[in-house]
Amino acid sequence: MAYSKFKLAQVLDTFDITLIEGVDLFPDVLPVVPSEHLRVTLERGVPLAEAISTEKARSEFVVAPILSELLYLAHGRISLFSGVEFAVDPARGLTGECDFLFSRSPLQMVLRAPAFAIVEAKNLTLTPGLGQCIAEMVAAQIFNERAGKPLARIWGTVTTGLSWRFLKLEGKTVTMDRLERPLNGTETILGILCHIIEDDHEITEGK
Repeated sequence: MAYSKFKLAQVLDTFDITLIEGVDLFPDVLPVVPSEHLRVTLERGVPLAEAISTEKARSEFVVAPILSELLYLAHGRISLFSGVEFAVDPARGLTGECDFLFSRSPLQMVLRAPAFAIVEAKNLTLTPGLGQCIAEMVAAQIFNERAGKPLARIWGTVTTGLSWRFLKLEGKTVTMDRLERPLNGTETILGILCHIIEDDHEITEGK
């Protein structure tokens, strides 16, 4: 079994996760204006991704440019990995590739803990990716704990590039943002992602 095999109900049962819905995770988020480079990139990339209409196209032409903009805004304080093998606990199905993974380590050549955010790209709908994303968030939690760098929370998002649904894992509770955030609010999407980067990432109490 691998991350991609997990359905939402299955991941909740397997890892004893409590799911909370209907919460606005970002009520006071401040918008972030995209750079001219990102604006032009998306202006060209979004129609191309829609025309090709594959997960890979949406990932390459829409999602990756937005995430690389975050890397630029973070000024080298974090690292971003794409398609990285993340075999944390194969016996429990926590193995496979993550579309995108953010770490608070500035090292870009090798993945180091603590991982703090997972991004899963999908083609047309978000729901099939929720179980997969949560499984990867649980894996990130375990990965950090094993490295002695547990975080208070792990963030996740499932996106088609044009629509974004955000998740937060704290202990064994996942809170799902009540809104699917559209890309036509690019400033809001960037604001949320910047908020996640700046999120209080203190080590979990007792660790």
